[in-house]
Amino acid sequence: MDIPKLFSPGPTPLSRDVLAALASPPLHHRSEAFSQVVSKVYDLLPLLFDEENQVVLSSTGTGGLEAALINFASYKDHVLSVNAGKFGERWGDLCKVYGLSHNSFTSPWGKKINLQNLKSHISTHEPSVFCMQACETSTGSSFDLKQIKKILPKNCLFIVDGITAVGAYPLSMKEAGIDVLIAGSQKALGLPVGLSIVAFSDRAKEKAKTSDLPRFYFDILKELKNIKNSTSTTWSTPTQLWQALLVELEKLNHNTGLSDKLKLNKEAQNLIFNWVKDTDFELFSECPSLSLTALLAPPNISTKKIQTKLIKEGYFIGAGQGSFKDKLIRIGHMANVDLDDLKKLLSLLKKTLEESESIRI
Repeated sequence: MDIPKLFSPGPTPLSRDVLAALASPPLHHRSEAFSQVVSKVYDLLPLLFDEENQVVLSSTGTGGLEAALINFASYKDHVLSVNAGKFGERWGDLCKVYGLSHNSFTSPWGKKINLQNLKSHISTHEPSVFCMQACETSTGSSFDLKQIKKILPKNCLFIVDGITAVGAYPLSMKEAGIDVLIAGSQKALGLPVGLSIVAFSDRAKEKAKTSDLPRFYFDILKELKNIKNSTSTTWSTPTQLWQALLVELEKLNHNTGLSDKLKLNKEAQNLIFNWVKDTDFELFSECPSLSLTALLAPPNISTKKIQTKLIKEGYFIGAGQGSFKDKLIRIGHMANVDLDDLKKLLSLLKKTLEESESIRI
């Protein structure tokens, strides 16, 4: 069975070095050899976050979101989140599960966040915790976090879902004023699903000490203590994923590794931007991300049918979500994107659109 090449918003293609690490004999998670891997990983993680406090959790990115909320928020807090797409909805879902006071600021999908409207909303629903996405994966949009930080109350904790952002474009926690930033292994880090990383400021660390939300597996301070005291994870963990994470971090840390990776994402985005000018597709987002590009299909064209046809041709792209599930295609171009393969994909996509009878709704 031929496996389609991945151009989805995640998971992303794996490098040969990562595949080799994943195929290596597993280390015991309590061995000295694995402790050395853990130590090296934690030494390199600040490269991605520009912050000194991180924990790596054995979970998908959503586990990282839940861990961030239950470790850094308390029942006395009022949480305000930005709902600008399918993944922005998740903050509200999590708050509801844990019984937190919560309110959403809803922004139209694919549009820039209206800062004046957000400022007005904050004045009537003042939050002590503010949650949003750096990149909304369902729309291919990235947001100006620095400008949003300026309108937040001084003591408000700023929690950001960076799952489709960290490693895809420059994102400094210190520069943007982010208190908590979450990453996922299957996106720009170029690994399989299975690890989430939660980075946090010293201010967030102090707030975690007084958090009164229930937690057991996702106890960030306990995890941090174990890492610092014994270079050991609290729970069993997929050691081969850690070995693969170390491979990617060492490549990023080598000379121009990180800047080269970010440059490649930009080149891929430019290819799509130039290509779309000669098609009936439209860019969906007013604030497109370097991680992925969302394209709005012409009327009466099924993007689910486009996705199915491309899979048969050997390429996997993302379709839309929510009310746009059969109107958008989403092309991921982060991690180990191959520009020649991207050109072939775009050529096939144009050909598929020209044969429109088979992809009509």
